[in-house]
Parts: sequence; C-alpha cells; structure tokens
Amino acid sequence: MADVQPIAGRKYPDGRDGHAPFFSEGDSRLAQLCEGRRKVESVAFSVTASRETLDKPELAEAIKTLRAFGVSLIVDTFWCVIRDPMIKPHVRTVLTNSGKYAHYGPGMVERDIRFASIAECMEAARSGRISKTAPRWLTNARDRVSI
Repeated sequence: MADVQPIAGRKYPDGRDGHAPFFSEGDSRLAQLCEGRRKVESVAFSVTASRETLDKPELAEAIKTLRAFGVSLIVDTFWCVIRDPMIKPHVRTVLTNSGKYAHYGPGMVERDIRFASIAECMEAARSGRISKTAPRWLTNARDRVSI
C-alpha cells in the first residue's frame, strides 16, 4: 500500500498568503501531465482550488482530466487545515509543491512532509513511490551556493 499523499497548491497571483488555489488562468500543466494516466488507487492526490476558480469555463477540460486521473479537489479550504481526516490514516508521507505547507505541515499533521515539483507530485501519485534522491533543482542550487 502506498503511503504518499501529494497535495498541490499555488499562491495567489498577487502573492497573498492564505488559501492557495492551484489553478490560475490558463494553467493546465498538471492536467497535461495527467492526461491519459491514472493514479495508484491507494494514493490520495488532492488539489486546492477556490469555488470561483473551479466554475471557470476555460478550466472545465483541465478539471475533467484531473478527475479522470483521480485527483480530489479540495474546495475553499486553507492549506493550514489540510490534516486529518483529509489526509488518510495510512499516509506516512505527504508530498507538496507548497513551500509553506512543507515547512509548517509536519507539526500540523504529524507526518513526514516532502517538498516536490508538481511533476514529482503527479509521478508519485501515478507510481505510488517517491524518489529517495534530492531533486535535481535542489542539487543544482547547492552546487551554485558558495559559503
């Protein structure tokens, strides 16, 4: 049984904190990654979005693709309340593309939290596995930092 629950979110375009809806106008990257695929049944994949955003006609196809992949849409919910029971009891690790959730999440959900790209979140949901190596972007960043 997979023990990963990817949670995707995004900051408001103007940078405000609080509810971080995943979608913005024209944002279909996750839908493109999920197209024609299906997540592992034992993995929960959640995406936060506002009700107003989900009602946008231009996102209808992207939302349909995400639902076909197996994404659960969490509507009008602040990231800070994404915990039990939204996170399934068997989950030991939460994968997120939200830096804020990666930082504050461990104390709120009492589980391991891993920060990942949206593509890595999708791949974890599709395969039921997460990489044990540091992401390339993090490794590259470390190589560029001099102390």
